[in-house]
Parts: sequence; C-alpha cells; structure tokens
Amino acid sequence: MIVWKSILLGLLQGVTEFLPISSSGHLVILKSLLNVRYPGISFEVFVHVATLLAILYVFRARVASITRAILRPRAPAAKENLNLLYLILLANLPSAVVGLTLRQKVEQMFERPDVVGIALLLTGFYVFATRFARGTDRELRVLDALLIGVAQAAALLPGVSRSGATISTALVLGLGREKSAEFCFLVAVPAILGAAVLEMGHLLEGAQDVQVLGYSAGFLAAFISGFAAIKLVLLVLRVRRFADFAYYCWAVGVFVLLWTMS
Repeated sequence: MIVWKSILLGLLQGVTEFLPISSSGHLVILKSLLNVRYPGISFEVFVHVATLLAILYVFRARVASITRAILRPRAPAAKENLNLLYLILLANLPSAVVGLTLRQKVEQMFERPDVVGIALLLTGFYVFATRFARGTDRELRVLDALLIGVAQAAALLPGVSRSGATISTALVLGLGREKSAEFCFLVAVPAILGAAVLEMGHLLEGAQDVQVLGYSAGFLAAFISGFAAIKLVLLVLRVRRFADFAYYCWAVGVFVLLWTMS
C-alpha cells in the first residue's frame, strides 16, 4: 500500500479518535474517497494501538498509581486506585458483550458510508447536549460506569465517536470535566486492547512487505497526532467549549449523506 495514504489515515485516526468526531467514521469516509481497502478492520485496530499508547503516556501518572495499587494493595492510596480500576473494567462489559456477539454485523457497517453519516448527526446532537450539563465534584459510581460503558459500546458503530459518546455521557450525568475526561480515556484502554487481540490474526494474515511499512508509518502518525488530540480535548473541556464539536459532526454527517445519495 502507498505509505503516504497510511500516514494520512494514521493522522486522521489519532486526531479523530480523541476529538468527539468519530475515528472509525472518518476512516470509512477517507478509505472510500481514496479507494483504500484493508481486510476487515485490521488497520483501524493497528492504529488504535498507537492511540492507546498515547493515552497511557498522557495519563502515565494515574496509570502508574493504578499499577502500584495492584502490586501493593494495602498501601494507603491503593483503595482509591483499585476502585477506579474496578469501575474501568466494569465500564467495558457492554463493549465486550456487543463485540463478541455482534462482531460480524458491526464489521459489515464499515462498508456503509450512509450509516456513518446518520451516526455523525446523532453524535453531534449528543455532544451538543453537554452545553447544558452542570458538572460537580461527586464521586464516580457503579451506575455511572455502566452507562458510560453503554455509550462506549454504541461507539463500535462507525460514525459514533467513542470520546464523544463517553465524555458526553459523563458530563450529562453531572461528573466534573477533568474527572470525566480521565475516566473516559482510561476506559478506552481495555476496549482497544480487546479489539487488537481479536483482530491480530487478521492483521498478521494480511501483512506483506509493503503493508508492514505502511502500517508502521500509520502507527507513528497515529501516536503523535493522538497525543496532540488528547491535550486539545483537555484544553477544550477546561474552557467549556466541548459542545462546539457538534457543528463539525453535523456538517460532515450532512456531507456524507448527500455524497451517498449522489
């Protein structure tokens, strides 16, 4: 495959994975426009791993705290971090159920730009709803984690943004902005790992000399752009402009629907 296309897709993945505008949806659109085809969703999973590393790097202090809590569960700060880990794993149950039971149907939708267009419009409405959310400093509860998990499961559909769905859900539930961002980004880690494991066989089967170079270039591009995108989301949340991403989702959604009908 052509390396520059892989880099472009990697940059797109890194940016759109964390901005609330749907990485999978944009990859479907761009692959259709550039006539790039991959077996299943292997390329998406490969660059998702790059963005996973970006999450771990940005939130490395929290990841280190959770790791220490696992190794030393009786330490003073261990209880808080172990509880956070429990909620992160709990929030991934809905995605695991949907991914294992409806995997083939979800993969088929990656060939449907019209589904992407509709999903982007819906994502826009949900993101816009955060404009009316009033966050508090209350603690994250089990029900919050489950509802955020349901939102993440919905984001398995191309065009539904993972960060848009999960962060919007956390904000609508009344959680603080910084707490919402950290939890929702960390919730994505097990989901991305699980998807990578399920698709690794397809990735290895389809790997050829040219593809290895392209995949590597896409991986690096996704990591760098993913890191920058996370930082941007944290900034946007601090200045309370998260809902403004809805306008972009609506614009792209309308464009995609008009394009598919032409």
